[in-house]
Amino acid sequence: MLRVLLSRVRATLRRSRLDDEIFKEQLIERRTMPLAEDVARDVRHAARGLWRRPGFSLTAIVSLAVGIAAATGLFSIVNAALLNPFPFADINRIVRLDMIDKGKPHGLFVTARQLVALQHSDVLDGAFASNTWEMALTGQDLPEAVTTQYFSANGLNVLGVPPLLGRVFNEADGPAGEQPQRVVVLTYRFWQRHFGGRPEAVGQTLSLNREPYTVIGVLPRQYFYTGPEILVPLHLTFDPNFAWSVQARLKRGVTPRMAEQRLQPLFDQFAKEAPQRFPKGVRPLVRSLVETQRAAGFVPTLLLIFAASMLLLLLACANVSILLLARGTSRAHEFAVRAAIGASRGRLMRQLLVESLLLAFNGAALGVAAGYWGLPAMLRLLPPNSVPVGNLMAVPVNVPVLLFSAGLAMASALIFGLSPALSFSRPRLTATARTTAGVESRRAHHLLLAAQIALTVLLLAGTGAAVRVLMGLYRTSLGYDPHNVIIASINLPDASINLPENSHTEWADRATFYERLRNRMADVPQVESVALATYSGIPPRSGERSVVDVPGRDMTGDEAPILQRISAHYFATMKIPLIRGRVWSDSESAGTPHVAVVNQTMARELWPDESAIGRRVRMPEYIKSLKYFRLAAPGSDGWFEIIGVVGDTPNVGLHEPPAPSIYVPYTLMLSDALNVILRTSHDPLSMTRSIREAVRTVDSNQPVDVVRTAEDALADAGWARERFVTSLLLGFAVVALMLAVVGLYSVVSYSVSCRFKEFGIRMALGAGRGRIVNAAVQPAVLAIVAGLFAGLALSVGLNKVVAQWSIGNLNDPVVLVAVSLVLLVVTMMSAAIPANRAASIQPADALRID
Repeated sequence: MLRVLLSRVRATLRRSRLDDEIFKEQLIERRTMPLAEDVARDVRHAARGLWRRPGFSLTAIVSLAVGIAAATGLFSIVNAALLNPFPFADINRIVRLDMIDKGKPHGLFVTARQLVALQHSDVLDGAFASNTWEMALTGQDLPEAVTTQYFSANGLNVLGVPPLLGRVFNEADGPAGEQPQRVVVLTYRFWQRHFGGRPEAVGQTLSLNREPYTVIGVLPRQYFYTGPEILVPLHLTFDPNFAWSVQARLKRGVTPRMAEQRLQPLFDQFAKEAPQRFPKGVRPLVRSLVETQRAAGFVPTLLLIFAASMLLLLLACANVSILLLARGTSRAHEFAVRAAIGASRGRLMRQLLVESLLLAFNGAALGVAAGYWGLPAMLRLLPPNSVPVGNLMAVPVNVPVLLFSAGLAMASALIFGLSPALSFSRPRLTATARTTAGVESRRAHHLLLAAQIALTVLLLAGTGAAVRVLMGLYRTSLGYDPHNVIIASINLPDASINLPENSHTEWADRATFYERLRNRMADVPQVESVALATYSGIPPRSGERSVVDVPGRDMTGDEAPILQRISAHYFATMKIPLIRGRVWSDSESAGTPHVAVVNQTMARELWPDESAIGRRVRMPEYIKSLKYFRLAAPGSDGWFEIIGVVGDTPNVGLHEPPAPSIYVPYTLMLSDALNVILRTSHDPLSMTRSIREAVRTVDSNQPVDVVRTAEDALADAGWARERFVTSLLLGFAVVALMLAVVGLYSVVSYSVSCRFKEFGIRMALGAGRGRIVNAAVQPAVLAIVAGLFAGLALSVGLNKVVAQWSIGNLNDPVVLVAVSLVLLVVTMMSAAIPANRAASIQPADALRID
């Protein structure tokens, strides 16, 4: 009996607990279900409302889509180039080692023994040397120059690069002090281009620099998508004349500053062993790869256009907010009725914000789609190599980009939806249960319009400044004729890893080889003249600064002139005028003439009241080259006699004035890289194959690295970048003007609709059309003028910041006046249509409105 009683008690308790749980669940459901149902109802109501007004919806969604597409597309590039620029694991631990001498950073180059010492450091998880050059791929129609990355054998393991097929290098492939194994790892694009993506590529043999190399692996697509095409082990010779740049991986928990402190004793030891490379007092400089990437020269331009896209998005948000305020007037009765039957202000605000979110997410979806399909088209206009992203044409719309777009949609909805929500969630009830927007709503309209005009002025001023810079760039006097000029780059095999005869390591042999190349190029049909240059030969990238000792004055550092090593026919080929004196002859070039030609700037700065002809200068590097890939002519004492003065060229940059420059015979210092400059009588690019075949007749295994025109070189030096930035800003400016037109039209139309009865009464009392038009547009004109002055002040105030992005001077009076005139004309035209409608109101129609 007792057992039965206990079982009943337990059953009752279980039912009681179950009833409590059911009650709790029902209570929670009652609390939560109405909220979910209300939100769903709001979404359905908003969707129906937008569907019933397709003109308004389409205008708002397209406005947002344009801004979000621009911002999303450019964020994709920013994300790939600055936020996640490298595919390596633990990228923040991978660093580049440099040094600081006299407070300035300098590149670090270490020998094999110094690299081994760094590898044993207690702050590094590994260090490797690397170098980039070309290898000649033979065994096909014409020799091909293949960009090659040389890694010490541990390099790929330190970077954490896995193979897609086969394997990567290991220590046995290239031990320090020994000849490396003849093995090669292929990048994904080389594998696709040469082997069609076949797995059988592993184990195949490639003829590189006349030597057989075995393919041991293929890398995944994301690694080295630009730059090197193949990777081979570096020959870490213990010869102290050979040195390489260094990268490393820090141990976990070690910061770059800690590493600098711990590496200082090693650098002090290096300074004792090699004072020519490590000056006294030198300090280590450790920077992550991401840090060096973000300090690159392309970053200001990229940030500029990204900031412009965000500014365009703000303009779109202001425009949609104006449209929502205008649309809210027609919904005043709806809001009044909902408030009268008990809807709270929060409930109305939620409804309005849901509508804003629906607009924003539709705009974001359209914007992401437009960015996905339109980004490749925009990137095709981007100058080559201007943004070092792996595969620029396949910048992904990935999860971070989608999250960014979703964040933009949320932020946009709050930005453009908050003002209408605050305004229309407080409807004022009248006896007829109707409301009007009133003074507060019109004031919000005009404030938004003024803000939109101010931002538009800023964007137009930046665009105008960029246009002025581009126009000035095209008006820059080049001092030479780039038309019908083509450059063929020749790179000899790296002497550190190849047989001597392949690299022409003796001065006489190399000089003979280069002269044979020049003579053979001169025989190519349609070639008018040929010149040789160690550097590109095309200003502004035609030389490098070099120490020059002038009696009574030493020129070093930034004062050092630009040294250009050229052949005698360079000035005739480039059509650089000879001002005074003469140029050395072919017969002189056959020997080792210690003569030089200077430009007008150098002659004017060093000998302002005297002739530069006959002066002697000394260049220490010509006594003995410290670099193994340069061969100094025998018997050189470093002294040169100036025999001529030529015209100036923009040898520092297209924006900068010419710097002092000195030209010397290239034969006095023969590099393993040479540029053949040809002036042709027809389209130069049509001669590409003829040039390659001419080189093959001199050396059947010597490829031509790059063939491009002088105009291409000028584009890379600045024309292309400035043209792209200006075109993009022009596109943004046109869209901004269109948004301003739509916004102003909406404001004036809204004002006319609110004052329809007022205008009718005025006209009934005898007011003329002019007074009505003035009354309709006057508040908007005041907002435009206020926004114009605010935008001009903003442009002047931000000039120093924007000047760092090299788009010109925002304080330029011509730009500011032009922007003001364009904006005033366009906005007045857009306000004329609704103002004319206000003047056409019939008093009888207006008086019939309650």
